Amino acid sequence: MQTLIKKGPMASRQLTGILKRTQSGIARTGAYTGNGSGEIAIGFSTANRINHYPEDPIVNKKVLHEDFIDIVFLATVQATEESIMNSMFYSDSTNGRDGEKIYSLSDFKDIIE
Repeated sequence: MQTLIKKGPMASRQLTGILKRTQSGIARTGAYTGNGSGEIAIGFSTANRINHYPEDPIVNKKVLHEDFIDIVFLATVQATEESIMNSMFYSDSTNGRDGEKIYSLSDFKDIIE
């Protein structure tokens, strides 16, 4: 199954479904997306190579069978959640607009542990 996640050939419709699952990963952190919140999810597959100068007018593409896509959806949710938590914990504290202090979770690691 690990090869499936690493090299899973996806159709554009499948990629759209995968990208929609990033919202679930965001929600797991307690956040939500709203108007103007700025989340962008971009997806692409490099599994199918298409020659720039084709020798054959027919292009054969492989796509993941729909019965196996749930594992990719789960991996997407988990990876999104993990990346958000990592960015919150390993970021530096900073000063925001109007001098507001924005703390990194790493500033509270003694409390968290």
